[in-house]
Amino acid sequence: MQTTPTTNTIMNKYRLSAGFALFLTLFFASCDKYLDIIPAGDVIPETVTEYRATLNNGYASAPSQMLINMRGLVYDHQADALGYNLDAFDLYKTIHTWADTDDNDGRSEQYPYYSFYKGIFYANTIILADPATVKDDDPDEDFGQVLSEAYALRAYNYFCLVNLYGPKWSKETAGTLVVPLNNLINTEQTFPRATLEAVYDQILGDLKKAEELSQVSRFKEERYRYRFSGEAILAFASRVHLYRGEWQKALEYAQKALKVSDKLTDLNSTDKDGHLPTDYRSEEALANFTPQQASDINGYLSVQDPFLALYPEGDLRPSKYYTKFSQDFVTFYKTMAKVGSSSTGVTFRRSEVYLNAAEAASRLGNDADARRYLDQLLANRMTPQTFSLKEAKTDDLRGEKLLTEILLQRRLELAGEGHDWFDFKRTTQPELTKTVRGEAFTLPAGDPRYTIKLPKEAVENNPLLQ
Repeated sequence: MQTTPTTNTIMNKYRLSAGFALFLTLFFASCDKYLDIIPAGDVIPETVTEYRATLNNGYASAPSQMLINMRGLVYDHQADALGYNLDAFDLYKTIHTWADTDDNDGRSEQYPYYSFYKGIFYANTIILADPATVKDDDPDEDFGQVLSEAYALRAYNYFCLVNLYGPKWSKETAGTLVVPLNNLINTEQTFPRATLEAVYDQILGDLKKAEELSQVSRFKEERYRYRFSGEAILAFASRVHLYRGEWQKALEYAQKALKVSDKLTDLNSTDKDGHLPTDYRSEEALANFTPQQASDINGYLSVQDPFLALYPEGDLRPSKYYTKFSQDFVTFYKTMAKVGSSSTGVTFRRSEVYLNAAEAASRLGNDADARRYLDQLLANRMTPQTFSLKEAKTDDLRGEKLLTEILLQRRLELAGEGHDWFDFKRTTQPELTKTVRGEAFTLPAGDPRYTIKLPKEAVENNPLLQ
């Protein structure tokens, strides 16, 4: 029986040469400081195949979004109902409860930091290469496409860093020092923080180069959908401009992406053998290389009932996106079904593009287009009867009420995919409340904790971050 390869299997198709693998092993073993780049030899990639292998390692370096998902409003960490003593709540308590100042005796998990720079290192290795010296050893691969993806991947890592550890973008915060820019691979120096504006300039510049160099608008072969296609780059650009409040550009890039393909997965027609929209084999997969949830604790992350109650009767997403955890025919709680496997490491998908377009159009005062983009999505998420009623109500919405509905549908559609916290942060930074293990916690509106502090270890190892 032929099996479908997972994303990780596909990324390992191109393997590193022994020499370059040794170089990388020594390189990362020698990095005892964040952002220290210490050359470990003269062995570097020489062929297109070796550069593709390097880039695959960059994709594989993307850290899980699990902690940032926990920081949002979605989860409640449940005890191990089966009594196997697998409960690791103490490791995640400070994450759930926004207790960023708690030392927790070193027991708490830390938000990712170094793994982003690891991905940037791999991208830099390709970006700094001389194309004239790269040996073309694969008739199905071109270095220009690899280079395009490297620029996009570097931009993605910087975008994650600046939104984790920097404030919400505005003209007033543009000069804020946030995270270091490191676009070298052969220096031992440490790097100071760059401004928010400088990091975004880097991101936008990299995206422009990625778009110009891209040779594949969409990967038809499902196994390659962990890569940045031209379509995924456009979707990424739409997201970046949305976060910056540049509504016209966000809309234009979303429209460009939808011209490549506007297909959505219809939940009315998916069955047990179908693929969820988060799966790299789905109609709407654009790029899938970001783990969203660790499988070993997936069964202990309950989706809270107040959130699930936001889905109306006849909305198909609760039954498709969540699964019931039961024992002895008793249902305890619901957990995420749309993320947590090797096939659902969703980074960009078409639903987000529709929602980007709807929000941007709404903020530009174009209510008709905003409703159209939203309705196209919801028609594939609800039963025909429910959608008909919903469409009628949406037709009456204007201005702020329409925008509120779009943002609600964004939460319901993209929950648990790394968007929840960042959408709260980039918009109104509202008061958030959640109940964890029966205890209520509140994050006040506009709280300073909407910007996460750099990891303690990173600051200790790099005095320039003080």
